[in-house]
Amino acid sequence: MKTGIAVSLSAVALLAGIAVALSEPVGAASAARARLDAAQHVPDEVLVKFRPDIAAGNRLAAVAARGHSLLADLGKPRWVRVGIGAGQTVERALAAYREDPGVEYAQPNFFYRTAAAPNDTQYGQLWAFQDMNMEKAWDRITDCGGVVVAVVDSGVNYNQEDLAANMWNGGTAHPNHGVDFVDGDNDPMDLHGHGTHVAGIIGAVGNNARGTTGVCWSASVMAVRVVDATGIGTTANILQGVNFAVANRAKVINMSLGGGAFDQAFSDAVTSAQSADVVVVVAAGNEAANNDGGTTPTYPCNFPHPHWRLNESDPATCLRRPYRQRGSRCPAQPGAAKYL
Repeated sequence: MKTGIAVSLSAVALLAGIAVALSEPVGAASAARARLDAAQHVPDEVLVKFRPDIAAGNRLAAVAARGHSLLADLGKPRWVRVGIGAGQTVERALAAYREDPGVEYAQPNFFYRTAAAPNDTQYGQLWAFQDMNMEKAWDRITDCGGVVVAVVDSGVNYNQEDLAANMWNGGTAHPNHGVDFVDGDNDPMDLHGHGTHVAGIIGAVGNNARGTTGVCWSASVMAVRVVDATGIGTTANILQGVNFAVANRAKVINMSLGGGAFDQAFSDAVTSAQSADVVVVVAAGNEAANNDGGTTPTYPCNFPHPHWRLNESDPATCLRRPYRQRGSRCPAQPGAAKYL
C-alpha cells in the first residue's frame, strides 16, 4: 500500500509540474498581463506578519492606530491583510510597520498570474505523456484516488465530463469540491479555464473512450480558486488557498502561476505546507527565459524550497519546446519521477 501511494504521489507531482501553465498565448497583449505589468501589487493593501507574542487584540490596535483596517486574518503563519488609509501609499505603510517592534515582516500584497502558454498549434496534444513513457507507469498504477491533489488556481469546472467523477468529495461543508477565495464563497467554478486545463492533465478520467486522459485515471482533485477571470491572483488569496488545502488533507498542491518579486508571505506558506508533509509543485514558466542570474526570476519557482519532484530527463526534448523556462532553481519539463 505504501509503495502504491509513493508511486501515486510521484506521478501526480510530476504531472502537476508539467501542468505549468496553459492559457494565455506567449506575447499576447491580454488585459490580465497588462494589469500585472502596470502594477506588481494591490495598490491599497499590505500584508503584515506580527510576532508570535503579540495578541490578536494588540494586532488590531496596531492596525487601527495607523488609520488602517484589518481586512482578513490569513491564518498560518500569522499573516494578516491590511487596508491602508486614504491618501497613504503602500511604501509609507510598509515603512511604518517595519519600524514597529511587534511586527516581524511587512510586504505588498503581490499580484500573480497564470503562467503563459505557447501558441504552438499542436501544444494541446498530449506529447508530455509520450516523453514521460506514461504507458509504463500505467502498467503499474492508474488509480491515485487515495491522494488528494489541490489545484490552487483559477478554479475547476467540476461539471466537465472527464473531471466530474474525479473531483474531491468535500462533504456537506464543501459540496462543490473546494472553495473560492476570490469571491469568498463555496463555489470554485473556473471562470478563466486555466485551472480546469491543469486539473485535466492531472486527473481527467482515463480509459473511458472519450475526451482526454490525466496522468491519474482515477483521482481526487480539490478545486481551490485563488485566481480571477482575468488570470490574476494575489498573495493573500494564495495564502488562504494553501492553508485550506493543508487543513483539508491535500497531499499534493499544484500552483501553475508566477510573479516577479520575492514574496515572504508566499514562501512562509510553502514552508508551512511542506512541514505538514505536503508535496508542493510550482510552475517554472513558459516564456523561454533563464530564471538564474537575478534578472528574470519567477516566483514561487525561485524560492529556496525543494518545491518539486522533477528533473530534466531529456535535454533534447526540452530543446524541442523552446518556450520552456530554464535555470538551476526551475528545471525544465518534462522530468523523471522521483520516489518520495
